[in-house]
Amino acid sequence: MDRSITVARFRKGGDEALRQYVAGVVPLIHAAAGEVVRSGRPQHTVVGDAATRPDLVAVMCFPNAETIRAFLDSHEYRAHVTSRNEAFDDIRSYIADDLMTTLAENP
Repeated sequence: MDRSITVARFRKGGDEALRQYVAGVVPLIHAAAGEVVRSGRPQHTVVGDAATRPDLVAVMCFPNAETIRAFLDSHEYRAHVTSRNEAFDDIRSYIADDLMTTLAENP
């Protein structure tokens, strides 16, 4: 399983767009054999500059990196890009493998 990690900052006044985006995209994640493992709003910065703390961190699992790319490139997902752009000032998504597994496989 590969993970998609999203870090974002909300756009002021983008609450309704955020609701639309989540309502439209979460079912698409599930349809793509993905799962939202955890999402939350960081409350306290314990390492680093608090001024750069994101408003949202989400971790999703998909069968592999190709599935993540296909999901993001799909017509169904692209239909929600406008609401995404209205909901977030800044959004960054990453494909990540499991570091502990990688370290165990490559001692």
